[in-house]
Amino acid sequence: MVRYALDHWDKKDDLDFKNNCANFTSSALEAGGMQKKFDFWLGPGGDNTWGRESGVGVDRIDRRVYHSRSWGLAKDLHGFLLHNGGEEVTRADARPGDVIFYEQVAPDPAEPQGEIYHAAVVTSVTPDGDIKLTQHTSSFENVSLDSREHVATRNHGEQRIHIVRPHPNWY
Repeated sequence: MVRYALDHWDKKDDLDFKNNCANFTSSALEAGGMQKKFDFWLGPGGDNTWGRESGVGVDRIDRRVYHSRSWGLAKDLHGFLLHNGGEEVTRADARPGDVIFYEQVAPDPAEPQGEIYHAAVVTSVTPDGDIKLTQHTSSFENVSLDSREHVATRNHGEQRIHIVRPHPNWY
C-alpha cells in the first residue's frame, strides 16, 4: 500500500474523479492486498461494498456504475472501513498503511460542516512521531500531517483528523 502511494502520488489515474483523494487511497489499499467486497447482485453498486470493475472507458459512466461509492468518496470510504473491521487509532499509534481522513469542523462554503471530505495514506512515521502522508488532490509525497493540517485549517477553518487502520473482515 505504501509503495503504491509513493510510486503513484504524482501520476494521473486511469479514471478522472473531480477530487481524487479517495480513489487514490482506495487504489493504494487494493495494491496493498485489500480484497474487493461486492454485492452478489449489484456488484460494486451495493450499500456495503468497496471496489471497482474495469468499466466501459467513459469516466462519467464508470464513476457511477463500476465503482462503489466507498471507492471514490472520502466520507463513504471512512464509513466503510469503520463498519467493516477498521479501527480509529490515535496519532501516537499511527503507522504506515493507516488512512488519514479530514473532517470539516468549522463552517466553510467549500466543505459541508461535520463531513469527512479528504483521505490520504500514512506513508511513514518518524522516530519523533511526525506522521508523513501521501495523497492526491493536491498531490503530495511524504509531507508532514502537522503542516498539511495547518494549511487545511488556514484554508477551511477547524479540522478534525481521523486515522483509521483497515482490518478487512469480509475475507
